[in-house]
Amino acid sequence: MPARSWKWRMQGSAVSMAQKVLAFVESGTTPDLIFATDMVNVPAFLALTRDTLPDLPVVLYMHENQLTYPLPEGDERDLTYAWINYLSCLTADQVVFNSSFHRRAFLDSLPTFLKTFPDYRHVDNVSKIRDRSSVLHVGIDLKSLNVETTGAATPSPNASQCGATILWNQRWEYDRNPLAFFRLIDRLDEAGCNFGLILVGEQFAEIPPEFRAAIQRHKDRIVHSGFLSRREDYVSMLH
Repeated sequence: MPARSWKWRMQGSAVSMAQKVLAFVESGTTPDLIFATDMVNVPAFLALTRDTLPDLPVVLYMHENQLTYPLPEGDERDLTYAWINYLSCLTADQVVFNSSFHRRAFLDSLPTFLKTFPDYRHVDNVSKIRDRSSVLHVGIDLKSLNVETTGAATPSPNASQCGATILWNQRWEYDRNPLAFFRLIDRLDEAGCNFGLILVGEQFAEIPPEFRAAIQRHKDRIVHSGFLSRREDYVSMLH
């Protein structure tokens, strides 16, 4: 699905996913398991498929969560979506986090979250989730980066003057904490370090002001700035 309307994705994607799985079964093939992300309402999905697949195991991959995800300044957290994450963790056979930090942050915050409710809080469920959870880091196929980059974008002349090159390859949004990143870049600059700066990653309508300020301040160090739509250009910058 398109990467937009994330709240609707968390509410509605289980229906679409269930329809796809049931169509898959009707075509003659039964899945071995469901590998769902935190954007799926797992209890809703299982309710919609239980008549056809009553014993289908589910692995829930927690790429992020709505209980500890950083919010823009001034925004209030909608705990409806944290509750969906919690119920999905309770329902899944295995819960896998993309980092130890994420696993710890979510599980340590759950008891406080559950205690905000008036009664029947079932805080003991946190230990059940902890017992069935593990960590699986996001995989990267490094061989796929060893590709021919002929015709790819050429880094700026600044590249040849760099002692080291620092890469930002996340999307340009507040939740990637550009403020902390550019504070560090400023400190390296003030210390007289020799480095170049590559700023790639997807951009949206609102670009955090830290990027505009940093691009102006460190313009003599910029090797490249801006999103690269072609894979070969991106690989060239990584190299």
